[in-house]
Amino acid sequence: MSGKTTLARLLSSAKLGLGCPWIDGDVVRKLVGNHDYSTEGRRENIALIQEMAVVSSKHNKCCVVSAIAPFRDQREAFKLKHQVFEIYLSSPAVDCDTHQYVSYYEPPLQNFMSVSTQLSPQTCLSMILKKLMYENYSSNLDVGAYPSSPSQGLQVLRPGTQQS
Repeated sequence: MSGKTTLARLLSSAKLGLGCPWIDGDVVRKLVGNHDYSTEGRRENIALIQEMAVVSSKHNKCCVVSAIAPFRDQREAFKLKHQVFEIYLSSPAVDCDTHQYVSYYEPPLQNFMSVSTQLSPQTCLSMILKKLMYENYSSNLDVGAYPSSPSQGLQVLRPGTQQS
């Protein structure tokens, strides 16, 4: 267990005072029958999850997404278009399932927060919520988590923030 699901569940439950659905990447894979863990399969899965988060952001105050998204270019493009705040989780690779391990995970470069899953889930949640409130990300929460070698991450998306 890498921590992304636990933190996403906690964030969804916290709701930041708002309704907050949760999209889980593994559930999405099962629903659409995508068992392709190649580069193309991973990119396709994340693109679908990002679209689901955008649709959710139009109808909900908050959306939490936990998913493995190892490609920086895909995450950064989404962050630029939707003002996503990424939470980068560092977690020992040995804790990750084999199919989740991504040796080529590209860590974020900007607009992110680093959190260690060596801390308790409640401590991580507290740190994340404080940062979200400080950054005024209290509307829509798109949390995509990315386990990799020893690291993974989360994202936060505010509704109505699509840029032209």
